[in-house]
Amino acid sequence: MPDGSKFDGKDLLTLVRSGKSPFDGAWDANLLIQEIEQNLHARVVDILTINTGANFYGFHLKMSNAKDIVARLAMADLNMPNYAAFKPEEVTIFVCFEAAVYKLLLSEPKILASSLLYHRVPVQHDGVKVQPPQDISGRALFLFERSTAFSLK
Repeated sequence: MPDGSKFDGKDLLTLVRSGKSPFDGAWDANLLIQEIEQNLHARVVDILTINTGANFYGFHLKMSNAKDIVARLAMADLNMPNYAAFKPEEVTIFVCFEAAVYKLLLSEPKILASSLLYHRVPVQHDGVKVQPPQDISGRALFLFERSTAFSLK
């Protein structure tokens, strides 16, 4: 948390909207919420759970249209100072491949897969890199309609 305390996982949406995000100093969670709302044409009304994997943050969100959404936001940001992992072109290929696989899985009725609603490849900006980056465009993003067959817990 910005005050140094440990985040207890509760009231994330309220914290973010009041400027007290536990991600402050790493990335702007308001930008994630705005991007989700703009692309899904509904408001985020609650953030139910957050998970951290090896490469992505996972968010279970409740939307104003009653949909449950799972958002996966990459931890790696192409716009971080000293970013030295995969080249932007390689990341684009990985993200596009992953999106294609999700769409392909939906065509197979025996495979339970969540519907991919939106994805974005990260963009590396020219110029001076600052910590934290000015936006979250350097991180891959996937938005899924949450399947009732899955649980993030």
